[in-house]
Amino acid sequence: MMTADTIRLTSLDAVRLDRCLRQPAGRVADASAMSDLESLLDEALVVPPVEIPADVVTMNSRVALQSRDDGTTRVLTLAYPAQADAEHGRVAVTSPLGRALIGRRVGDVIDVDLPGGARRAWTLLRLEYQPEAAGDLEL
Repeated sequence: MMTADTIRLTSLDAVRLDRCLRQPAGRVADASAMSDLESLLDEALVVPPVEIPADVVTMNSRVALQSRDDGTTRVLTLAYPAQADAEHGRVAVTSPLGRALIGRRVGDVIDVDLPGGARRAWTLLRLEYQPEAAGDLEL
C-alpha cells in the first residue's frame, strides 16, 4: 500500500544503487549506512523512469534545501559515491543527507542525524533539475 511517506525510486536508480552497493569501490565504511541504504532499496516503490513524478528526488537531481534551523538555502546534487564532491555540492547517496533525500518530494521536511550526534532538518524547496523530467536517462 502506497502512503504519502512512500519512497519512490526509478528502476534505473534501483539497479544502479544495488550495483554500487555490491562493488568494493562503492562500499561505505559505516555498516549502518550500508544497511540503511539496502533497507531503502528493499522498501521503496520502484517505478519505470517515465512514471516518476517530476517533484521526486532521483539520482543526479539538483535540489534546493532550506534549513529549518536558520532559514539558509543550499543547492546540492545527489550523486553516486564515486562522483560525490562536497566542495562542489555533490552529496553521496550513501551519506546521511543523501539517504534522506533519495525518493523524497518537494515540500517534504528532511530530518538527518549527522555524524557526532547532531540533528539537522531541511525543507525540500524545489528540484532545480531532475534527469527524468529533462529526458536525461543515461546519467
